[in-house]
Amino acid sequence: MINFNEFYREIDPWGTTKFAHERARLRLTEKMLGHNQFNHALDLGCGEGIFTKIIKQHAILVDAIDISLSAISRAKQRCAGVDFTVGDIRNFKFFGNYDLIVCLEVIYYLDLEDQKNILQKMRDFIDKNGLILLSFVINDQSYIHYADFIKLLTGMFSLKLILVLSVKSRSNIFIDRIKMWYYNFLLNKRGFVHPAINQVGVLLKCSSK
Repeated sequence: MINFNEFYREIDPWGTTKFAHERARLRLTEKMLGHNQFNHALDLGCGEGIFTKIIKQHAILVDAIDISLSAISRAKQRCAGVDFTVGDIRNFKFFGNYDLIVCLEVIYYLDLEDQKNILQKMRDFIDKNGLILLSFVINDQSYIHYADFIKLLTGMFSLKLILVLSVKSRSNIFIDRIKMWYYNFLLNKRGFVHPAINQVGVLLKCSSK
C-alpha cells in the first residue's frame, strides 16, 4: 500500500485542482448529490478535504477521516465545521447513522476482506433512505476486477446509478463522458480486455437494500 503520509508531502498530489480531467470528475461527482440536503454525512478517505468541502454544503454534520496527518491538516484549513479524524478507515468506529456516506478513490487500495468489511459497515450505518457514493478505478491487473466488485456490491446494496467518470488509454489520455452503451459493451464483459484502454474510473450511487 502507498505510504500516504509521504505521498501528501506534496500539496494536491492527485492533481484534483490542477488537471482538467480531475476537475471534470469532481463536477460529475458533485452532480450525484443533486439538491439533496443531509443531516449527517461521512467522508471516508477524505484526503485534503476537496470534496469534503462540497459535502459540507449539503450536510448539517460532516465527519471525515484520512490516514494522512498532512492531508487532514490541509483539510481543516479548507473546511470549517467538519469533524476530522486522522486514522485508518479499516479501524474507524462508526457512531450513529448517516444519511450520506462518501468513499472516493479509496476502496481499491484495500484487500478483498477489508473491502467487504468496509462495505458491510456502510450498509449497517447508512439510513434506510440514505445515499452512498463510491468511486473507484477498474484495472484487472492491479486494481479492482469489475465483475467481482459489482457482484460484491449488489449483494449488499441497491445500485441507483453507474456512471463512467473517465477512461484512460495506454497513451495516458483521458476521455471523459463516454457513452453509456460503450461503457456497457466495455465493462460488462468479464475479464475487461480492450487494446486501447487500461483504466476506467467509475462512480456508483447506491443505497441500502
